[in-house]
Amino acid sequence: MQTSKLASKWLPRFLGIAALLVCFPLTARADAGTPLMWATMAHLVIGNLFIGIFEGLVLGWVFKLRIGLCILVMIPANYFSAWVGGYFLNDRICGLLPFTLYSAWHWLWAMVVVTFLLTLMLEWPFVWFCFRKEPGRFKKSWLGNVLVNALSYAALFSWYWLASGTTLYTKMNIVQPSEMSFPKAGQVYFLAGTNGAVSRLDLSSHRVEMVATLKDAAADDRLFIKPSAMDSNHWDIMDLSKKSVVCSNLQVTAAQSERDMDNLRGPQDTWFNFGNAVQLAAAEDSDWKFETGFWPIEGFRGTSQKTGEKIYFALETPFVAWTMRSATQLPGDYVVFQMGDDQICLLEAATKKITLLTMGHGPVVVIPSETKNR
Repeated sequence: MQTSKLASKWLPRFLGIAALLVCFPLTARADAGTPLMWATMAHLVIGNLFIGIFEGLVLGWVFKLRIGLCILVMIPANYFSAWVGGYFLNDRICGLLPFTLYSAWHWLWAMVVVTFLLTLMLEWPFVWFCFRKEPGRFKKSWLGNVLVNALSYAALFSWYWLASGTTLYTKMNIVQPSEMSFPKAGQVYFLAGTNGAVSRLDLSSHRVEMVATLKDAAADDRLFIKPSAMDSNHWDIMDLSKKSVVCSNLQVTAAQSERDMDNLRGPQDTWFNFGNAVQLAAAEDSDWKFETGFWPIEGFRGTSQKTGEKIYFALETPFVAWTMRSATQLPGDYVVFQMGDDQICLLEAATKKITLLTMGHGPVVVIPSETKNR
């Protein structure tokens, strides 16, 4: 009887507070962070308190244990599993996983399972303590552990799912390069890793070749373009960190980004290279306008001024989050952009297809002229 009274007293309060917390992160302003950031903070700081109360109530109610003791034990159990488990996942597991455009979706669901199993392992000693005076406590403690964590994990999954952004995989078509068409012309200059290699990818032939070597390249380094010092009708490709010329006097069609031209400090690193996509050649007359946002959840957006059709995709989850940067629009409404730290991708707006062009960062896109570069 006492157990039922306690449950009827605390459950409505818990559910009411939980409902408020679920709504809270979804109203967070973009300039103050992202919904996922607020959801994580709320979970780690105060959410575990209410989860512990809920699990203690269920554990005591179902197995006829002392509810007060169960609550007092399950509150620290949840803080322990959330903080220790979160640190272990972020620094020891997720950082080692090969997240790419083609594998991230599968790894995300694998990590959902791994997280649940890790939670069971970390919280079991606490649940076992609640059964310390019960016969058959090993079996009962595991049954109780699975029961309360299955209920709370379902709520947490919903909490983080609502605050995450997965439209990259739920709204777009992820394909291999052979499954989509490519622009008729275009060359992508990019930094291949941190070994200082500068490479060029030809979009028509798909050929990649190294064109220069730098001493080193930081992860946030990038290339940028400016009118050539030798001929104002030609272009130089520069390395941001070294302020050095990578390729000079190119006879190509190119354009500088708005941020590079408007910023008094000049071109900024990759992290700040967001905003409106650079438009090359006939792309200036396209009714499609594309932009990348600052936060991962803001992702990549496109709008057709003619039809009103919109494109939006992003990826921000507790396990992996990718910013979209360095976007360049080509004729035919193709867009080359950097996703995350080291993936250079191609979007075809007409089909909403996205493919991985190459691993690298800091891309600059140009369209070669009919005559050879000097």
